Amino acid sequence: MSIYVLRGRYSSEALKGMIASPEDREAAIAKVVEKAGGRLLSYYLTFGDDDWLVIFRHHLARPAIVTPPLAAKSRPMATVYVPLAGS
Repeated sequence: MSIYVLRGRYSSEALKGMIASPEDREAAIAKVVEKAGGRLLSYYLTFGDDDWLVIFRHHLARPAIVTPPLAAKSRPMATVYVPLAGS
C-alpha cells in the first residue's frame, strides 16, 4: 500500500463554518478516506502556510481521493497540495 500526504488551507468560508458548527475533523476525514478504500494514519492542524496535514494509506497508485480536495463536500478548501511521499 502507498502512503499519501495531503496538506492545504481552509477557505474563509470553511473557517466560518467550523466556528459556527464545530465537529471532529479527524473523524470526518477518516470516514472520507475509508469510503474511498484507504486508511487514515494521521491528521494534524498546522501553523504557517498550511492549515492541515493528512497522511493516509491506499492500495491504488493514485487514488481518486487525492484529486478532489479531501472532505470538500463538508467544508470547502482554499488550496490542497499533494506532495510525493516515499519510504
